[in-house]
Amino acid sequence: MVDYKKLKAKSKFLQPVMQIGKNGLSDSVIAEIKKVLKKKKLIKIKLTRGALEELDKKDLTSMIVEKTDSYLIDCVGFTITIHKK
Repeated sequence: MVDYKKLKAKSKFLQPVMQIGKNGLSDSVIAEIKKVLKKKKLIKIKLTRGALEELDKKDLTSMIVEKTDSYLIDCVGFTITIHKK
């Protein structure tokens, strides 16, 4: 089972490793997120306002979590933290 409190505390010191912009969530972005998750397990992703033109933040976040097979740890402002399942 995932200990959300510990992972959330760890994530406070992380810098975003990716930024999703106006091109949105393409297959190449998903592949890159999966590759980084495999290596680091806990990552932060920055969402720009351009990425949120088509979808709102909740929908985009749930799509990322679903397609990358990960857990959502934290969502603050335009930054989300996810952990590999």
